[in-house]
Amino acid sequence: MALKVVASEIAGPESVERLRAEARIIAQLEHPGIVPVHDAGELPDGRAWYAMKFVRGKTLREVMEGAAAASDLLRIFLRVCETEA
Repeated sequence: MALKVVASEIAGPESVERLRAEARIIAQLEHPGIVPVHDAGELPDGRAWYAMKFVRGKTLREVMEGAAAASDLLRIFLRVCETEA
């Protein structure tokens, strides 16, 4: 399981509401390429969080940084657009 939490240094009413809205929107989506939200809540210090399935692998940033040419970036973009998980 993966947990997304508002960082302490940016925690405030606006960032907390933004994360809650993100969790609500994602929870409404059903798509093979979107990781579902399993639960959401608030920590004792007021920061918002949500839990989702943990997916192993590299981050998009790591994959893009490994791209050698624009054609590699295009292939990465097309792969992200695929509907299969």
